[in-house]
Amino acid sequence: MNRVASVCSRPAFILFVTMILGSLFGIDRIRAEGADGWIALFDGRSLAGWKASENTGAWQVQDGCLVACGERSHLFYDGPIANHDFRNFDLEMQVRTKPRANSGVYFHTKFQPSGWPEQGYEVQINNSYTGTGNYRELKKSGSLYGVRNTFKSNVLDGEWF
Repeated sequence: MNRVASVCSRPAFILFVTMILGSLFGIDRIRAEGADGWIALFDGRSLAGWKASENTGAWQVQDGCLVACGERSHLFYDGPIANHDFRNFDLEMQVRTKPRANSGVYFHTKFQPSGWPEQGYEVQINNSYTGTGNYRELKKSGSLYGVRNTFKSNVLDGEWF
């Protein structure tokens, strides 16, 4: 069951992105504390500076966006900016999901070759995915997963937010 979600058409950035069951996703930029401008971590053309876990073929760049489609894979920023160790930052993203896409952005985590990240926090990106088997996913876009959950989506699939 491969679903696609999508984000951003301008240079994008992702600190740590997890795409679950397939999503397309792009992140725009980061602003360091005290900096006058934004710093792009994603060049909009390649996966340079990014490292995927597990199913690495799930990740690609399409139309300036990071796209994941397929089995679980997490994409970690591994580039030179701030030695990929961010503190006190602002993160800006544009996201668009397709029906039943389940995705998220992890922060304050570190690369691990497989499994769900054991450290950090996830901002959920899920407008219509309801789970599989006996598991019901009730946490919707904007949830700080397991910390402060949102149970009603404020946006629709197919819309940029």
